[in-house]
Amino acid sequence: MQNDDEIIKKAWLCLKNGEHNALAIIYKKYAQTLLNYGLSIVPDKETVKDNVQELFVTLWNQRANLTLPLSLKAYLVVALKRNILRNLNRENKNSRLYIHYLNGAERFEPDAQNILLNNEQKQRLGKILGHHIGTLTPRQREAIHLRFYEELSYDEIAAIMDLNNQGVRNLIYKAIQSLRNKIPLPQILINFLLV
Repeated sequence: MQNDDEIIKKAWLCLKNGEHNALAIIYKKYAQTLLNYGLSIVPDKETVKDNVQELFVTLWNQRANLTLPLSLKAYLVVALKRNILRNLNRENKNSRLYIHYLNGAERFEPDAQNILLNNEQKQRLGKILGHHIGTLTPRQREAIHLRFYEELSYDEIAAIMDLNNQGVRNLIYKAIQSLRNKIPLPQILINFLLV
């Protein structure tokens, strides 16, 4: 029996040969991940959806030139990020979404459906954490999202963010230190343990 990685690798190779079903397999596997990541860059779901769709159209159109990346997930995340920024820049450098990305003005809040369980205490903890993640720098938020929500390795994050491995580790360490200083841990633990 094949594991997920083998199935995706086979689908990628079949995509190169022009099999539509292969593109569908890759889309089903990574669409939600890409949507969540895109929303961490730009808070407009329709813009992100359009960019994800455009990414998969580009994959189909350029399938003959594709090579097998070490991490397909990291490859797709990088491609989506470039696509979003290119399209925002092309549309209008003064657009609300482009300025959002540059300034990191909006608060990043994790997608509750995908991250939080229906447990009330965990929801409260998630809201507190989401609020404080929103106070981090845009680069720190991006690194935290990729490491803890997308579960990418430090090397994959380094490739996505154009940093070296140690730079990613330092960025995440500083973000976690900042969160530890901002979040009242005793109160969180008390709330978490109640009821």
